[in-house]
This record gives sequence, C-alpha cells and structure tokens, in this order.
Amino acid sequence: MPFVARYDLAASTQRILESLERHRVHATFFAVGALALERPDLVEAISNQGHEVAVHGWHHEHLDRLTRRELDLLGHGLEESGAAIQSVTGKRPVGFRAPYLLGPTFFDPAVYDLLAGLGYRWTSNRELRHVVQLLRPDRLRTDRPWRLAQARHSTFTGVTGRLLKLALNASVWRTDRLGGSTSSAIRWLGSGCPPFYRGSLLEIPLYSPLDCDLLGVPEPSVPTAESLLDFARFALLSTLSQPGPFTMLTFHDWIIAGGNRLSLLDQLLSSLQEIHVQAVTVEESWAELTACSALPRDSSVG
Repeated sequence: MPFVARYDLAASTQRILESLERHRVHATFFAVGALALERPDLVEAISNQGHEVAVHGWHHEHLDRLTRRELDLLGHGLEESGAAIQSVTGKRPVGFRAPYLLGPTFFDPAVYDLLAGLGYRWTSNRELRHVVQLLRPDRLRTDRPWRLAQARHSTFTGVTGRLLKLALNASVWRTDRLGGSTSSAIRWLGSGCPPFYRGSLLEIPLYSPLDCDLLGVPEPSVPTAESLLDFARFALLSTLSQPGPFTMLTFHDWIIAGGNRLSLLDQLLSSLQEIHVQAVTVEESWAELTACSALPRDSSVG
C-alpha cells in the first residue's frame, strides 16, 4: 500500500475467496514472492479453491532498469519463491505481473530474459488507457459525463472513442511500437489489442482499468462513496462488454476487500453471468490466448 495502515491480509484474502466461491469462478492471484515464504497457508488456501497463483515481484520492488546485482537478487528471490509456491500448490508459477507494471516502459528485456530462464510462460504488464477513465466523477466533480456516456454507448465504440483511445495510448505506438513500427502498433490498438509475444513470453495486456484508476487508493478501513462505486461498476462493465475474445478485471486485495468495496466485485461477477462472460484463469484459457496472439514471436520494443 502507498501508506501505512492497519490491514488484515488473511481476513481480506478469505473475503475475496468467499466472493469468488459464491459466484463459482476462478481467478489468477498475483502474490508477492516473499509472501509465499511468509504465509504459505494463504497460498495454499488460494490454490485449494482452484485459483491460479502467479507472482508479483519479490518484495514489490521497482523492476525498471535494474543493475546486474539487483537483477541477480531478483532472480534468487523468484527462484526461492517459485519453489515455495510449488511446495504448497504442486506446481511452479508460470505467470508474472511486475510491481508498477514495470513502468514507465512496461518492458525490460533483461527482466523478461530472466523470467523466461526461470520457466515463466506469460506476463501481464502492458498497460492500456481507457476512454472511460476520463469520466471519473471525483476528478471532474460531476457524474453527468459518465451518466451521459452510459446512455450513449457509441461514446466508446464510435470514431471519437477510437481516436481518444489512440491519443490516450500514444506511448504504445510512439515508444513501444509493437510489431516493430508505429503503423503496426496503431493497427494492434485498433484490432482489440490481442495478446502478443515478447520473445518466448506471452504478454497479456490489461483490458480494463485498474481499480486504483477508478477508485483512487483508499485506506482499507475507509469506505468509498456509493456514487464512485456506481461509476466504477459502469466503467468496468463498459470494457467487459466490448467485442473481443478476452477482457480482464484487475483488483488490489487491499482495495477491493476493504471498506464497502467488496460489493463491487460481487456486482461485477453477477453482471458477467448476465452477459454470458465466463470468468476463468489465464491457465484455464491458455490455448485460446495463444491461438489469438498477434505479432511475430520475436516482437519487442522497436
């Protein structure tokens, strides 16, 4: 958390697991590597309910531009935590999301080479910005824009929405240049941003806004205004319901399990059932993800 606050990790984990069990869905849990050594009971509880355990760094450190020594320490930590996870789940983790999404570049060849050498198969660090984030009511000091957008879905699917998406994701086609050129990155953005390979690792982009992008970073014990929760539900459903083979919900445990915010997870999981979206783990959808992957396997920063 970006502040010091009282937080019961075990209780929050249990609340999330109970919500997922109520809706009979599986999820991918990104655990900080050191946690696997400190709290193997929580990792075991997550795995025992059929959820996938992936890794979220070693000590939640910044991974952008590591020195050789720092990279070696990360490798040692990930090796140790991978063995610990395997000892309680029966299998080593193969998924990785970097703390801070490896920003500001969202990709570092040295880190990806390290992960591939440790047996990881996929990552999820390519952040995408979504038009709906511009309508956040606590920043605009009014909920009128998102209420209007709720009544006019073309706000996100029409020409204006597509142009705004390109503008918001300028860093992708200006610097990352997926596929090796600006034009290929623009085409990728326009095609729904399918998964793609960075070397041997499949990169699965973030297909919906992070919870902190919509709700801020509240302390676990502090409730969120119902009006902001309403907006977050609308924002996430607007991305979940857009055409495409995959979408994604991403929550921080200390945000979604705190205050009154678990209701948001429950409401969204119920809504997924209503629009016939199946909630599964990366592991469970691996064949479909690789079949839909775009760009050549040697794609990287151009």
